[in-house]
Amino acid sequence: MSGFDRTAHCRRIAALGGRATLLAHGKAHMAAIGRNGFRVALALGWGPTLAAKLQASYTAKFGRQIVLGPCSLAKARVRADARRIYGGMLCDVPGCLEGGQVHHVHGVEVGNGEHNIMVLCGAHHVELHRAARRSRRLARRGGA
Repeated sequence: MSGFDRTAHCRRIAALGGRATLLAHGKAHMAAIGRNGFRVALALGWGPTLAAKLQASYTAKFGRQIVLGPCSLAKARVRADARRIYGGMLCDVPGCLEGGQVHHVHGVEVGNGEHNIMVLCGAHHVELHRAARRSRRLARRGGA
C-alpha cells in the first residue's frame, strides 16, 4: 500500500520554486535572501539553535565558526530558563488539556516573571503568533 508522502511532495515544490527564483534573479539575489534570513533569525534570538544546525557547513564554507552576539545568547538563556521553570504545565486556555509551551507575553527581554509568561499548547501558541502577525500587517497597511 503506497501512501502520499507530504514531506517529499513539499520538498519537490520548494526545490522547483528555488530553482525558478535562481534562474530569474541569479545567485546574488539568493545569497541576499539567505543573509537576510540569517540576520532575522539572529535578531529573534534563534541564534544558538541556528548556529548548532549550521555550524559544520558554515565552518566548511567560510573556514570560521559562527559567532553569536551577547543579545542572542542572553535571549537563549531566558528561553531555556523559562522551559525549565514552566515546562511541565498545561495550556492556560480554558478547557485545553494539552502540554504547554512557554510564551513570553511582553517579549523575552522582559524576563520570566509570572506577569510575562503564558503557557500555551502548540496549536494555541501558533494561533496567537499568527493573530499578532496579522494585526501588525494590518497596522502597517493602515487598517484595523
